[in-house]
Amino acid sequence: MHEGWAAAQASTLAALGLPWAGGGTVPSWRRRGYAAGTAAVLGGWMAFALPNWPSWLVAALAAVWAAVAWVDGTEAIIPNRLVALTVALGGLGRAFGHDGLWPQAVLMGVGLFLFLGVAHLWSRGGLGMGDVKFGAALGFALAWPTAVWTTALGLWTAAAWAGIGMWLGRRPPKRAIALGPFLVLGAVIGLTVWPRH
Repeated sequence: MHEGWAAAQASTLAALGLPWAGGGTVPSWRRRGYAAGTAAVLGGWMAFALPNWPSWLVAALAAVWAAVAWVDGTEAIIPNRLVALTVALGGLGRAFGHDGLWPQAVLMGVGLFLFLGVAHLWSRGGLGMGDVKFGAALGFALAWPTAVWTTALGLWTAAAWAGIGMWLGRRPPKRAIALGPFLVLGAVIGLTVWPRH
């Protein structure tokens, strides 16, 4: 019941909130529907991994992550407001879940910001600052050790996707990819394998 309610709330929030997510264009109703479907799946899935979180909090985080995936996937940008919401909702989840991981959360946020920031400089912008900030936000929201594995999963799946695209001849070798959807995928898989109770 908790999972179904979280999924329903998440899909509604994503469909209604996507126009204000911070993208550069007004999303069509079709894209809002895609975002709502993504949020519903995320909400139901995440509710299993976050049983101590209220369903409205799981739903809000799922809706934000669905917006990150769709806005970044279509416009190659992760708006600051979605980064800030991830931090805020992660903090609320930590408070409601009483997991006592505040130091680990802060250290993971700072650590991932530095790690991805170096990657941003080394890649000369191939890894965008939006990805850096969102990765740091995930680090704070998920804390150690979940954040390490989820970030690694996101980077590995993005690299595999880019490699397959180049192998099939559908992606130029130096073309940047949107990392946001892969970070979201890594986070959801990571939460399922290494849940935050």
